[in-house]
Amino acid sequence: MVLEVVALACLTRGNALVLSTSALVMHGLALVTTTSAFVTRGLALVTTTSALVTRGLALVTTTSTLVMHGLALVARALATLLQD
Repeated sequence: MVLEVVALACLTRGNALVLSTSALVMHGLALVTTTSAFVTRGLALVTTTSALVTRGLALVTTTSTLVMHGLALVARALATLLQD
């Protein structure tokens, strides 16, 4: 009878340890999932920022081209005025 009580106590304690370990593993998996979600969100932000920077560079290039075209028109107009 005493051995059965001791065995039952050991089994109960073992089950409690298994449950605690399982809870810790689940908590760890939740942390990994949360971290993964943050990393994915961070990568999405980096991609969006990179796209915005690329778009900004394209706008700068377009503006620069328009300015150069405007300067060429001014130079041509000056040349025409000076020939007359």
